[in-house]
Amino acid sequence: MNSTMLAVSQTEPGCQPTIAGALAVAPAGATVVVQPGRYREQIQLGGDVTLIAEEGPGTVTIDGGEGVALFVGGGSVTLHGIELVGGAGQLPTVQVRGGRLELTRCAVRAGGIVAVHVPGGELAMRDGRVGNPGGAGLLFERAGTGQVTRTAIAGIGTVAVAITGGDPVLRECTLTDVRGSGVLCTAGGRGLLEQCVISAVDGPGLVVEDGAVRLVDTRIADTAGHPVLVTGGSPELTGCEIHAATGPAVLVDGHADPTLRDCVVAVGSGHGVSVQATATGTYRGLRVEVTTGAALVATGTAAPRIEGGTLTATDGAGLVFAGAATGSVHGVTVAGARSGLLARGNSRPEVEDLTVTGPAEDGLRVAEEARVSVRRGEVTGAGAAGAAVTGGELVLDGVTLRDCASGLVVAAGRLRAAGMDVLGSRGAGLTAQRGAAVHLRRSRVRGSGGPGVRFAGDSQGELTGCEVFGNAGAGVLVETRQPVRLVRTELRGNEGGPVRTTVADAAVEVVGGGGAAAR
Repeated sequence: MNSTMLAVSQTEPGCQPTIAGALAVAPAGATVVVQPGRYREQIQLGGDVTLIAEEGPGTVTIDGGEGVALFVGGGSVTLHGIELVGGAGQLPTVQVRGGRLELTRCAVRAGGIVAVHVPGGELAMRDGRVGNPGGAGLLFERAGTGQVTRTAIAGIGTVAVAITGGDPVLRECTLTDVRGSGVLCTAGGRGLLEQCVISAVDGPGLVVEDGAVRLVDTRIADTAGHPVLVTGGSPELTGCEIHAATGPAVLVDGHADPTLRDCVVAVGSGHGVSVQATATGTYRGLRVEVTTGAALVATGTAAPRIEGGTLTATDGAGLVFAGAATGSVHGVTVAGARSGLLARGNSRPEVEDLTVTGPAEDGLRVAEEARVSVRRGEVTGAGAAGAAVTGGELVLDGVTLRDCASGLVVAAGRLRAAGMDVLGSRGAGLTAQRGAAVHLRRSRVRGSGGPGVRFAGDSQGELTGCEVFGNAGAGVLVETRQPVRLVRTELRGNEGGPVRTTVADAAVEVVGGGGAAAR
């Protein structure tokens, strides 16, 4: 061979018997061709060189024993088709502290803390395999970076990929058979996983304690822990599939501020996405499907920003806000759920353009001391009430409640509505009970199977500039002695008459309006 190409063989005469021996005499940029065999060496490199397994993958092994099989401190180093074995205790099998290491169709089998350690420099690995039953797979920290493509990281004892620094990229990789976590991002780590698969993991699939790792078109499934656990940082997941037998599939805690965009989340039992403590985050265009629990729940003082998407909860709620959670909901559709949106505790969500289709029970429910504001939206075909208030306050502006068993039921608490349309209720359009307070402005109640508006118990309220017409019962049915005011409200075509009272001393005040005086 010429001076830029050297041969290594343990049996052939005229060849270097060791890889280290060939490297000692190789000029910069040389290619070292290694014949089949197991070479018990610890290779340290700091310049440009290429090592090739002459007969392809599986024929050459560099065995570092309990030490580092390959150390790269500088230069551009390339290995083709070579297996690297070594590491023990706190020692890795491969370490890159500087320069660039390219591994093509190589395998790394480790017996130490980590298979491949990249505290500096760059790792480029493709079409390879990494295994380490007693420790981690890949560790990027400080300035370490790299690109790993079409590589299987399998049979891992702790974490498959840990990112504590640098900005590595993994594409089309498989992380599987992992005793710990699939991916751990902490200490400000960054990086990208694109079109990867994380599965058969005993812990969480993705853990973000701090940092801004990104996942694109990646599937996470078959994890014993949460598929996604974010306790800090601002990771981004785009177009990912997240599957869990038991939820929450995505748990966001602490001060985390993640972004989930156009992801699919599927859960057998439990919540789909849970945002708790002081966490925030943007959840845009999600498709969440759960059987029991909530598709998306916010608790503590969490303040998620939920934009678009479709939520399904066969035996649960689409959206739940509890504790002192706030946040915003815009353009979300809840379909095929027992309940559309439930707010309780002292929660204060702000909702716009919400669509709830065919809930088995209530479309909207407000309880305890919660306050919910809904601007624009529609609830269709609720099996119970389009909206129900059992405590707190519900504020509606431009909301339509269509073809529900009952339009609104205010059992306690307060309802304030403007520009609302309640139509086709099978029972009463609106029922106020037990001291509830109802204030309607510029709203319509029509086509109900019972009275349009019913004031029962000790309820009270006021209708201003409203229309109540075409109902099977009275336009307004008053069964309370508390004040009821009808201001410039038109009552017409109601089969039970405009206003009907069932108590002798009902305090009904009519100010202007068409047809309201006859009762």
